[in-house]
Amino acid sequence: MSELTIEPADTGLADEFPQLVYDTNPGLWDYVWGDAPDEFQTTLSSAFKEQRGIFSHALTRVAQLNGEPVGICLCYTADQKKDEFPFTLDYFSRALSEKRWAVVGERIGLASYLSPEIPGDALFILLLSLMPAARGKGVGGTLLEDAADKAKALGKSCLVLDVYITNLAARFYARKGFRTIIETRLPDLEAQGVLPIHRMMKQI
Repeated sequence: MSELTIEPADTGLADEFPQLVYDTNPGLWDYVWGDAPDEFQTTLSSAFKEQRGIFSHALTRVAQLNGEPVGICLCYTADQKKDEFPFTLDYFSRALSEKRWAVVGERIGLASYLSPEIPGDALFILLLSLMPAARGKGVGGTLLEDAADKAKALGKSCLVLDVYITNLAARFYARKGFRTIIETRLPDLEAQGVLPIHRMMKQI
């Protein structure tokens, strides 16, 4: 019988983390990092190893199926983003060359307009991503349940997340009780392959 557990992440997933991030919104990450996949891999992997920042393993829960990692859920509150996002920007600015950071930093700034503010009563799911072999096995639903438990423990009343409009995951979230509350789009970025975003919410 298969055993599925959810545990705090550690740095052992650093090599797999960038691909799991990329899979959530390829158009967005291609826009931000351009034609530098190796740089994306190196920078996100090292950011995951940090104790702080919005890509830190400290904010991440990992699903393990029979002891093997098969998916992650990374989430935080509005207050945590306020504390951790500046750290991430500073980290990237130090990890990249000055010339490269000028490009990536500007693109991050523009892309950030796609994501509305996080409500004070919400836990925001930045990433819920599964390895291909784990899809259709209940892993995503279990990670959502774990996130809801965390939200309740923090005194929050809802979960929120952002998903690009053609992502099949939007159907999964709808089946799990999420509803779209706003759509954001940036025409200049759409022309570069960055699709509009649906903010979805679920009361818990």
